[in-house]
Amino acid sequence: MRLHPFRLVEPESLLDALEALGRLDGEARLVAGGTALVAMIRLGLVKPDRLISLHRVPALTQIRVESGSLELGAMATHADIERSRVVRDGWPLLAEAVRRVATPAIRTSGTIGGNLAYAEAASDPAPALLCLHAEVRVDGPAGAERCRSRGSSEASTRRRWSPARSSRRSAFRPRRPAREAATSSTRHARRRTNR
Repeated sequence: MRLHPFRLVEPESLLDALEALGRLDGEARLVAGGTALVAMIRLGLVKPDRLISLHRVPALTQIRVESGSLELGAMATHADIERSRVVRDGWPLLAEAVRRVATPAIRTSGTIGGNLAYAEAASDPAPALLCLHAEVRVDGPAGAERCRSRGSSEASTRRRWSPARSSRRSAFRPRRPAREAATSSTRHARRRTNR
């Protein structure tokens, strides 16, 4: 199938990406890893006039711990998250979830921001982030918004993370490391079964 023609924009900062996204000259889509978007374009499901690549925005690839919270840039790939010693040691549930995403090739190019933005029903990282009480910061042309993860329908997730609406610079801030959450859940489960 022939692709709909589009213009590729490659900003080098988040501010430039947001500016490109905010222009009112046709439909724009952000592209992170491209694993979902490219397939949608090929199938003719979306026909953007502009693709805004986030590959040249280095701040979006960061994986770090700040004040006890794990922060993942939206461009952090599933493979990078899986290999991160910080994630494996402090948030093993998330490390295991990203390890289960599709194939090694998809994990190498697919990003956590893209995964959440497209609200894939079979997403492995999303339930893990929900269990970890993650908070996502969404930057868009109209400003930044913080959204806490909680049980929500796919429709509201698509509305909130719409890639045509906002750029993603995501900070995942679990309230406590997964190890502690798992230990607490295990203790709670043991109490219930011992009654």
